[in-house]
This record gives sequence, structure tokens and C-alpha cells, in this order.
Amino acid sequence: MGHPIMKFQRSIFAKVFLGVILLIFNAAGIYFAGIKVAAVFLIPSIAALLAIIGNSYLVSNGTVTKYFFGYRLLEIDILEIDLIEFYSVKKFGTIEINIASPEEDEYRLHLKNGKTIKIPSNYTDGRVTIGSYICKKYKVKKKETRKIRYFYS
Repeated sequence: MGHPIMKFQRSIFAKVFLGVILLIFNAAGIYFAGIKVAAVFLIPSIAALLAIIGNSYLVSNGTVTKYFFGYRLLEIDILEIDLIEFYSVKKFGTIEINIASPEEDEYRLHLKNGKTIKIPSNYTDGRVTIGSYICKKYKVKKKETRKIRYFYS
């Protein structure tokens, strides 16, 4: 029996939160600087919002496929993945609280041909992250890497 089709995307909370922040930022820019100056910030804001909303990953039939508004950008055969690195960078001297988000920052898919594909860890299907799903369902090796970043490095 095959594996189910899983669609991994950023949570609706992340999308709405970013949309509200960008709306407030751009409204303040228009109010304080005028429409001409605010237009400089409006275009990158729209691009960022589209990137967050439009990107998704589909895991099905032994492949990981990245989509942008339904357009296929990248396809990886899961059999070509040597290992998945659960990568996280923590800042020295800070306290970090993860509420309903994974501890790792990104997943690094190390392919057998030597290439590495990075996927942010906040792409989920329900509460399942893409890295955890591939490791569990497709029996891909897992490696955890935790780095500490000091203030001036």
C-alpha cells in the first residue's frame, strides 16, 4: 500500500500574522511618508506575502515537490535523499520559547549526488513537519545539528 499524499505549507496563523504586520507597516508608511515613498516598501511587502502564501511542498509517490501557486518548481525523488539534517541555530544567552513550532530551523536534505536542499521547518501538514514525515514514513536517515551563535560571530 502506498503512502498518502501530504501537502506541507505554512500555517494559516503565520500567513495571517505576516499579512497583518505588513498591512500595519505599509499603512504607517503611507501615513507618515506619503504614497510615493511607501510604494518603495509596498512592492517588496507584496512579494514577501506572495512567497509565504504561494509556496508549498507535496510529498507523494516517493517524491518531494515544491510548488509556487500550483507551478512546479522542484521535484526530488525520496530515494535520492541520503539523509535529512534537522538543523537549528540558537543564539547564546537568549531564551527561546517554541509554541506549536518545531525546535529546528530548517531541514537540509542531503542528496546522494552531493547537493543539499534546504526546507524551512515551519512547513507542516496539521502538526506534522515535512522532515519528520519523510524520515518516519520513508525510513530516511536523520541527523540532528545544533549550533550556537555568539553575539559577534
